[in-house]
Amino acid sequence: MATARPPARCPGRVAASAFLLCGLAATQAKATPPVSLDSIPTLVMFTPVSVEWDARDQTLWVADQYLPRVAHVEEDGAPISAFAAARYSGGRIAGLALEPTGVGHLFISDPDFQRIVRVDPTGSPAGSFSTAELGITDPADLAWDSRDGSLYVADPTQRVIFHLHLIDADANGAPDGATLLDSFSTIPLGSDNPMGLALDPASGHLFVSDPALDRVLELSASGSLIASFDTGAYGGGSVIGLSWETPGSKLRLADAGRKLLTFSTSGALLGNRQTAPFGTLSPQGIAWD
Repeated sequence: MATARPPARCPGRVAASAFLLCGLAATQAKATPPVSLDSIPTLVMFTPVSVEWDARDQTLWVADQYLPRVAHVEEDGAPISAFAAARYSGGRIAGLALEPTGVGHLFISDPDFQRIVRVDPTGSPAGSFSTAELGITDPADLAWDSRDGSLYVADPTQRVIFHLHLIDADANGAPDGATLLDSFSTIPLGSDNPMGLALDPASGHLFVSDPALDRVLELSASGSLIASFDTGAYGGGSVIGLSWETPGSKLRLADAGRKLLTFSTSGALLGNRQTAPFGTLSPQGIAWD
């Protein structure tokens, strides 16, 4: 998997920036006590793995897998709020999707427990369901389809994009299961590591990022390739989260190399924001000239 994991189990298939992050985190774990969430500004996102554009107020939801937590920020990066994965008893965060109706629930991929959790904007649980029984062993980024309330899930281990119908068996307003509507393999596309996922509801086209290829693929709903563009040439070497922005029809990209990028659908870079301004987890010294 191409995302950073807790120091004790760094994966083999991972972006270079995530390797460095695991090494640094392992060193820190031996030398210092655990980092408190309260000691780190909300603006600093060490490993942004997923991003969601909130068209209701033009803000962003960003998942930081290193801490792990979800931050709600203004478009310019100013903090609004944050909650830790512990709030819903979660493990690593691997993907987000926003349900932009009502209170604005978030769906969160939790691969450590092979599940997808639904939370309110404060992180309080509001439903969850297992993904293993659907064949999804490594849920990564998510995309919400507002047209029918369905959910797309990327699985980089299975190399498959899954399309799910959510179920509320006890009719309490919180999803507690899902059925498989459709799925397609990304292997015929040359993608062995599908991570980021976004949906254009107007066209029904899916956008999938593969950090091993440094590319974003535009696909039909059935998985046929429509177009693609390179992200590596613009510094996007670890893009593992995508979101569709409306109005404007742009793509927001989360790069585990501590960047949030904005691209047009044709591949033009429109914005680049660093999420950890000093580019280090362990500053050792400073001098004033």
